[in-house]
Amino acid sequence: MRRWFLSLGLLLGLLALAACAAEEEATPAPTTSATAAGKAAWEQEWDRVLAAAKQEGKVAVMGPVGGQYRELLVDLFQKTYGITVDYLGATGSQAAPRLLTERQAGQYLWDVHIGGTTTIITDLLPAGAADPIKPAFILPEATDPKNWQDSRLDFADKAEVYDLVFSATPKVILAYNKDLLDPKELKSYKDLLTPKWKGKIGLVDPRVAGPGLATFTYFYMNPLLGESFVKGLSEQEPKITRDYREIADWTAHGTIAVAIGIDESQVKPVIEAGAPVGLIQALQEGGYVTSAFGSVVLLNKAPHPNAAKVYLNWLLGKEAQTEWSRRSGYLSRRADVPQETVPEPSRVQPGVKYDTTNYKEDVVKRKEEVAAVLGKYFK
Repeated sequence: MRRWFLSLGLLLGLLALAACAAEEEATPAPTTSATAAGKAAWEQEWDRVLAAAKQEGKVAVMGPVGGQYRELLVDLFQKTYGITVDYLGATGSQAAPRLLTERQAGQYLWDVHIGGTTTIITDLLPAGAADPIKPAFILPEATDPKNWQDSRLDFADKAEVYDLVFSATPKVILAYNKDLLDPKELKSYKDLLTPKWKGKIGLVDPRVAGPGLATFTYFYMNPLLGESFVKGLSEQEPKITRDYREIADWTAHGTIAVAIGIDESQVKPVIEAGAPVGLIQALQEGGYVTSAFGSVVLLNKAPHPNAAKVYLNWLLGKEAQTEWSRRSGYLSRRADVPQETVPEPSRVQPGVKYDTTNYKEDVVKRKEEVAAVLGKYFK
């Protein structure tokens, strides 16, 4: 009997040990549990979206024209995340018709549009082409308001839903050929109306979306200038182009003495090459702040929605925004990107009165009115 009790005790002990071993095997390792619990919700969401983006493998972006933009918006992103960027460089007057024609045909080919606010507000938003952008915010480093000027994210649309403005800088209104014009000759914009400059002025076409229309909207709405000044410029027989690089070349080669409505990033290479070209930000009537090509929307029915989210959060980060300022010549709205990243003529100047509404929806919608007026004078 005693032996029987000992055998039974041994058997029960072995069963208890086996049960403990099975329980330990079924319990997850403490390190795994701690790792999952230690990640914030945004980190877990970022991991999920990034993994899905890598599965998609690419993001399709419409953006500004120029090699400096491609180097940033394509090469730097691909190097950072290993996700391919299909990139189309296009002006606003080129991008909107193409994108909307494709969508009307049932082709939803693009994920992200980066460009001026005029195209977005007058063409893309009325067509219902954009998704609300705030649900795509993930990285606090990119989207925390405290990282941006005035501790806020900026939007061009009144509802503050779709068109996020990440770049705002005083616009360089004039470029000039130093061999043909002494900047001391221009104290007022009205000095351009003197007979001396007839046939020697070039314009980026002010009748279509872009820096030409933005500049002429400023002229038209400035109470010190207005429609009479616009009419006077048209009577100076200006040369007109829609090619931003062409007007820079005209200025560099002396084909014109002064250019209006330039893209600074296209003038920068000719200056660096030694051409006698100078820049004027503002004259006595003041200047204006532009978003230039620095606003972004997420297109709806996007073919690569996760990659689009990764791209947006990357674009708004400090590294990408610093490179944006350095390469484009336009200031980022990020508070941690210094003015020194852009040339001196594009920095905020003491004593200059700036119109800060030029890229906002209320003014943008008046650009259609302005374009109609310009159509009367510029053929």
